[in-house]
Amino acid sequence: MFKAINEKSRLSPESKWLLWLDFGFALSTSLSGLFLSIYLWRLTESWVVNGIYNISLFVFVVVGFIVGGWMSNSHLSS
Repeated sequence: MFKAINEKSRLSPESKWLLWLDFGFALSTSLSGLFLSIYLWRLTESWVVNGIYNISLFVFVVVGFIVGGWMSNSHLSS
């Protein structure tokens, strides 16, 4: 059922480092979003403020990834 992993299919040290960075980013984003949402709720007791915060967070993360991809693509091609 499980096949042994050969040397060619193992991840490089750089790939492992990138996976850890992605894990750290996902964990920190989810924790900060949770605690900031709780703080905003306790401060304003308004669903609208939490909704605006969460929608803007999702929009800016997408925009950030697009800009980062564009910057890395233009950096690699020059």
